[in-house]
Amino acid sequence: MTATIWGLTCSGVPGGDGSLEGSTSLKTIVPVSNFGAIGDGLTDDTVALQAAITSGSPLNWGSGVYRITSKLVGTYESSMIWVAYGAKIFLDSPVVQQQVVLLNLGEGEHSILGQLKIDANLKAYCVLDFEGTATAGTLHLDNVYVTRAYRSGTVFPTGAEGIWTKGPFKSVVFDNCSAEDCRLAEGAGVPGLYGVFGFSFSSNTFGQVALIELNNPKINKIWCEDNTYVADQDGIRVIAPSVAPSSNVTEQTLIVTGGKIKNAYGRGIKSQCEMTTIIGTTFIRTQGFARGYGNEEIDIQEGGGLIKDIQCLYTGSCPEIVVQLVTARVLKKTGNAIIDGAHVFIGAGLTLPRFFTTSPVAENAQVTTISNVSIVGEGSLTILGAFYGAYNKEFHLRLSDIVAAPTNRLVNVVLRDWGSATGTLTIDRVINTGPTPVAIITQLPPWPVKVSTTEIINFADHIRGYSILGEIGAGPGYTATEGLIPRNTDRAGVARPYSFTLSNGETYTIPSGTCIGTATASNLLMIATSDGTRNSQAIIAAGADGTQVLAGGASSTWVGSLSINEPISGTYRIWRNAGINIKSYAANPVTFTIWYIG
Repeated sequence: MTATIWGLTCSGVPGGDGSLEGSTSLKTIVPVSNFGAIGDGLTDDTVALQAAITSGSPLNWGSGVYRITSKLVGTYESSMIWVAYGAKIFLDSPVVQQQVVLLNLGEGEHSILGQLKIDANLKAYCVLDFEGTATAGTLHLDNVYVTRAYRSGTVFPTGAEGIWTKGPFKSVVFDNCSAEDCRLAEGAGVPGLYGVFGFSFSSNTFGQVALIELNNPKINKIWCEDNTYVADQDGIRVIAPSVAPSSNVTEQTLIVTGGKIKNAYGRGIKSQCEMTTIIGTTFIRTQGFARGYGNEEIDIQEGGGLIKDIQCLYTGSCPEIVVQLVTARVLKKTGNAIIDGAHVFIGAGLTLPRFFTTSPVAENAQVTTISNVSIVGEGSLTILGAFYGAYNKEFHLRLSDIVAAPTNRLVNVVLRDWGSATGTLTIDRVINTGPTPVAIITQLPPWPVKVSTTEIINFADHIRGYSILGEIGAGPGYTATEGLIPRNTDRAGVARPYSFTLSNGETYTIPSGTCIGTATASNLLMIATSDGTRNSQAIIAAGADGTQVLAGGASSTWVGSLSINEPISGTYRIWRNAGINIKSYAANPVTFTIWYIG
């Protein structure tokens, strides 16, 4: 009979373990039973399986259940091929092992195909360990399931790793692979070094993986038995060399497509790749503990990338942040990042502090775009996110098509201690579905970031512009960082409204330079007023002598630096350097709407 195994046509007769004995056009795939493995789940198959691996032959594991009492170690200088049909290896060691299976891989194509389950049985720190040599080729796993890795103490320099891949592989591809119930004992963790991980990728003395592709990964319960320990409990972890200078850091790419990450008590995904792409992945937390730093669902610590169409279901616990973008920390080449599509459900009684944090620190200008985000559920969201600037560079954050109910405000803008920064924050089509309007932004401390909003619903303030934070004055009911109004910019021809209401005797001051800018006839400021029964308009244009000329009149108001009641019609001047003062003399509250056209 014949069969096709991942493109290799095998022919022969059925073996005693249900496998196919025969040969392929490349190499003979040998059943492990040929080396004496029984696969009945009772017999100690350690010696037989070690002999099979040492032979270097392509191996067919069939569907047997193989009990081993010590770890298996293999070295493949060229291609490794394992195939399985529902086989299981489980460790039944009297002493704790560092790994269940350790494979040193050289050049060529290496693969484990079919359905293979490896159970550490809480007897090993790491389940499946791949060590790439200096000439490491490619690695492909298909339908490999690992479970019950357990860092029970501090004997070995290894975390509790489901699958750990190290070295300069050209590419690593996991299709439909799973890691479940990997755990860290109380007191066994070393923060930043030894934790617990489902899939882990890191460097060795020869380098690190260039391309990591995870298709439909399944991660379930990555945790520590000490509910007060918060470090390094990640579903998927990719670590760059921590001591190498930026010129020596290998550029890496991580691609995660589909799959489900459930109950990773720390991070769902931690990446220090130069480029990270996550598409269509589901994140679920039905249990866990309240955490702080190190409890982000997606933590991109290096480079930029794309996060698209993710789903997050939080019914038992919430992460600290859904997406953290601390981009270009070492390489500092690019940190441009896109979040396009995220649906987040927060269960009753839970609080999600932030959906995103972005801290771009690249040496060039960066753009972070966040769009098509929906945050729903009976739980609460404190703020949508925080935008940090630093390193004397220019950064841009764009938010659009957001539906959420933040209880505090929409965005925090914070300047780090690492120098100064400039940038823009553009907010378009954002709906606050909460019962109470909240502020759009707060800023600590003031720094020159330009802010603009359009089509925002149910917020306590409206930022039109671009306006520069720190250069605006306070009006009734507004602060210097919230009551933002238009500013002359290079966005020629753009007209955006800004409204506020004055009661009788109240004055609103538009600070000098906020709206006027260069005194040319092309810069216009239009003011419309309404007290419910009367409406009037005024247009401010540049005067030839540097003053501003008001054509028309504004009923029951005055505009200028002098305390006089201006007429309903007529022409008079406003001095730029004194600012623009608007005062209401109407008995009823008057709503003022300002358009800047420049």
